[in-house]
Amino acid sequence: IYADYSAQYDSSLILLDSLTEKYPMNIIFNYEKSVVLIKNKQLDKAAELLNKISQFNFDKFPQTNALIYFQLGNIYFYQNKFDFAIHNFHKFIEQANSLDFVGIAHYRMAICYYFLNKILKSKHELLLSGQGNEDIEADNYAKEKSIELFDSWMSKERERVIIARNNICAGNYTAVIDSLKY
Repeated sequence: IYADYSAQYDSSLILLDSLTEKYPMNIIFNYEKSVVLIKNKQLDKAAELLNKISQFNFDKFPQTNALIYFQLGNIYFYQNKFDFAIHNFHKFIEQANSLDFVGIAHYRMAICYYFLNKILKSKHELLLSGQGNEDIEADNYAKEKSIELFDSWMSKERERVIIARNNICAGNYTAVIDSLKY
């Protein structure tokens, strides 16, 4: 919460390192650490941690178990590893016990399918993008953008923006700079 409020990811990571060292099997501390790693653009470390804690599978935390796959989907999406992203977003949706982030997961799968040249699957996921929780900004964004995208489809400029944004989220700034050269 502190990290989200003040963007103090480095200090949050120090605290979470201490907590996960003291409580290595605590799924909540480990999950929160992975989220901070993602925000700190340390995607490989976050993926490693998420894959580790996915093995915990605590029955008392079914939504956290599902959110692990949502975050893995995000990581692979940001790394433009679209097949892996789709796989993890599907696992998230299958396990989720609420609509939280379901819309954005479908939207990102639609983008993934588009870049994999699977247009019918992409359109199908766009139609499902409105199924998220309307109280969550990311799900509202997915709903609005899916309507816009379904009607107008994808321009080359939008493709470039998506890939550039993913590279920014992944901390791959060289790729972003290179994409601006032409």
